[in-house]
Amino acid sequence: MIRSAMTAGLLLLFAGSAIATDNAMPNLEHTPGARPYAQAMEDFRNDRMFSARHNFLLAALWADKIAQYNLGVVHYQGHGVPVDRPRAWAWFDLAAERGYPQLVDMAALVWEEFDEREQAAARDIREELAERYSDVVAVPRTARYMELEQRRMTGSRVGMIGNLTIITGDGVTRSGEDFYRRENRDFHTIVARETALYRRLNTGRVEISDIEVLEEEKDKP
Repeated sequence: MIRSAMTAGLLLLFAGSAIATDNAMPNLEHTPGARPYAQAMEDFRNDRMFSARHNFLLAALWADKIAQYNLGVVHYQGHGVPVDRPRAWAWFDLAAERGYPQLVDMAALVWEEFDEREQAAARDIREELAERYSDVVAVPRTARYMELEQRRMTGSRVGMIGNLTIITGDGVTRSGEDFYRRENRDFHTIVARETALYRRLNTGRVEISDIEVLEEEKDKP
């Protein structure tokens, strides 16, 4: 695409309404990145940009690809920080490493804007960020954390649940059996489900509009 990503970014329709209506990712609340991500979105909506960036970084540390994308938006558009296009691309490219088509498109779109100097700077920043935030390190880190949390759960929760009903932080009512099911708390399983969902949503409509921060179902009231 030729036109600048500053005025014609990809609006990722799956990020808000599509996930909310599809309800295909009900287990994101179990991930350690869920709480800081939700707080980051609240901060962003209320123009608390320093706190939003801080919480996006926390979520990104736990392998949250949408948080990583949103950090790209923060640096591309200068929300509370100076505009830094190479750093923005580095976050966009990290967000795209699972091959979610819309995120791949965004990274490619921004890359096309760069001259050789910016490309070199972007590669260096991407390599630096990858040491903490790439899936190679972030997915095992998150999976280990969730495994430890699962082991801390009492036997009554993972065994004889009975008719327990859970009301999640976003007000959704879930059965105890579903809420505490082990496979729903396995991060590798959650990543696989998320990947399948986002790639399936790629068959839908993609519109061109301003770059914007993405929201997920877990942000919805």
